[in-house]
Amino acid sequence: DGTLLDKQMTKRTDGTTYRYRARTQSHWSHNGASGDLYSAFSPWCYFVIDSTAPKAPQIKPKDPVNGSPYVECVTNSCPDKGGRGIAGSFVFTPNSADRDIQKYQWTRTGPGGQVGGTHTVTAKSDHTAEVSDVVPMMGGTHHLKVWAIDVRARTGTPETFDFQVSLPPGPVGRWHFDDGAVGE
Repeated sequence: DGTLLDKQMTKRTDGTTYRYRARTQSHWSHNGASGDLYSAFSPWCYFVIDSTAPKAPQIKPKDPVNGSPYVECVTNSCPDKGGRGIAGSFVFTPNSADRDIQKYQWTRTGPGGQVGGTHTVTAKSDHTAEVSDVVPMMGGTHHLKVWAIDVRARTGTPETFDFQVSLPPGPVGRWHFDDGAVGE
């Protein structure tokens, strides 16, 4: 009759696979007699308990030949690459503990706290995603922050990728405006 049955179960273990099946029961009575009719069981339905939000994803620049000129800053090295207006391409990969990532959300913060917009990209069937539109608008240190989003729309712990953008070259010309006569 289309009635939804909400069944409480005992506590289940996170990460464990469980199965269930169902059948219907109809109780009847007629002229003082009664009984029950049962349907056949449904096929087994399998599910895994996942009670945690995604872990921090991995962020890697796409190869420098076909993708991103930017490299990650590490403890003793933060080489400046690329430049203002030069797009970077990055690949987002889920943490090995996550197998249900559907999207990634990312934002970029530049020098002086300049914040770019928040963007969302849909993951491919292997749960990775690639973005090629990370465009710094000034030289200096930038922070690419990425969150994984799972099938239940839970946003996980962010990961940050720091990179240095080359400053523009020095001046290309010089003009002096002090060559006019006094009083002109």
